[in-house]
Amino acid sequence: MNFNRFNTNGFTFNKRVKMDNIFNNKILKYDDLNPFNSNVSSDYNKIRFWDEVTGESCQNLIENIKNVENQLTNLKNNYNIEHDNLPYITIYINSPGGSVHDALAVVDYIKNSQFKFRSVIEGCAASAATMISVVCHDRQITENAMVLIHELSSCSYGKMNEIEINTYSLKKLMDMIINIYLQHTEVNQKYLKKILRHDIYWSAQEALKLKIVDSIINNSESFNEIKLNKKEDELLKKCIKKSKKKFSSKNMSIKSLMGLEENDDDEEEDDDDYNDQSKCKDKGKKRVRDRDEDENGNDNCNKKRKKKN
Repeated sequence: MNFNRFNTNGFTFNKRVKMDNIFNNKILKYDDLNPFNSNVSSDYNKIRFWDEVTGESCQNLIENIKNVENQLTNLKNNYNIEHDNLPYITIYINSPGGSVHDALAVVDYIKNSQFKFRSVIEGCAASAATMISVVCHDRQITENAMVLIHELSSCSYGKMNEIEINTYSLKKLMDMIINIYLQHTEVNQKYLKKILRHDIYWSAQEALKLKIVDSIINNSESFNEIKLNKKEDELLKKCIKKSKKKFSSKNMSIKSLMGLEENDDDEEEDDDDYNDQSKCKDKGKKRVRDRDEDENGNDNCNKKRKKKN
């Protein structure tokens, strides 16, 4: 879906076209008024893509992916973690779609990357945005989010021969889109073509049946929370035990693993507290053993006295 116009404060602005501000005598651009501008951000291994699919937004998305890849590479080298055990790069998607070619650039980058990706659809993923989601290794959707897939749209003018050439090119591009959905979902080709002809929004449950997503998650798992699934958590714990530096399992987090914790003194204090707790537990166990031995000794003495009597 392409949005070529944006309305704000009662005025309609054409995309990328400069407009004269009557009141302030200044020149405004669409980017100055677009609330979705620069809505691509990263937080450790998580990236938020709340934007239209354009050349600029996709470029920002790829740059954010590269930054996360560098952080994960440092994590791997600093703590001797195997590449397959690194956490996923998670992309949170809420997008109305946009340019097919720009979406394909992101699709190719994800498919050629050495890292694993997880997509989480929030709100809605429509048109070109769904292609970015389906190529990820693990696809999730929030319970109230929706998905829209449909045919590409375009317009052309000129001579009959030029229109025919453009139609031929669009058919090739449409075949590429169909192949992406066929490879990464379980929808057969005949049913897929029927779906693409209509603009139908699919609920999370319907998207799960079509295998456009792999699972439905609760909205309580917000973007700001840094969580790992059970498998990733167990693998990281094993890797950290083997590493030179000691980390307690209670204090492990992605922030500390990526070397992004600001206060190293706090970590040392936590480790000392954890060691003190373990020492106390050991002392407690010894006391219990001593008591058991004393009780057993008293019982044996009482038995001997009874036998003598």
